[in-house]
Amino acid sequence: MNNETVNIFMPKNFEDEMEVITTIFNPTNDIGLAIAGENLHPTSERPIIRIFMLETVDQGWAFKEELQAFTFLNYEDAQAFLENLPQMSALEMLIILNGQKDVGETEVRFLS
Repeated sequence: MNNETVNIFMPKNFEDEMEVITTIFNPTNDIGLAIAGENLHPTSERPIIRIFMLETVDQGWAFKEELQAFTFLNYEDAQAFLENLPQMSALEMLIILNGQKDVGETEVRFLS
């Protein structure tokens, strides 16, 4: 993760439906990720976490494409996934993307 302030150019109406929770940048190859939440608050039913690829543009970063969306039974499960995401191995992510519901104690489903 990067602690410096960066400009992120969001798609039109993006903030009407979602909020960016965090960003992750790889400075060696100019790739970034934006992790966004939809319906993500303590009383949520079926909150959604979306992962977007970012690309560099002249004055910052812009959304390139959505990589994956995950839905959860409740806010607590979504928060547990977010906390684990930066340390998650590629194998753990493949297991989730292969349709396995349970990773540890958290039930995760992905949206196609």
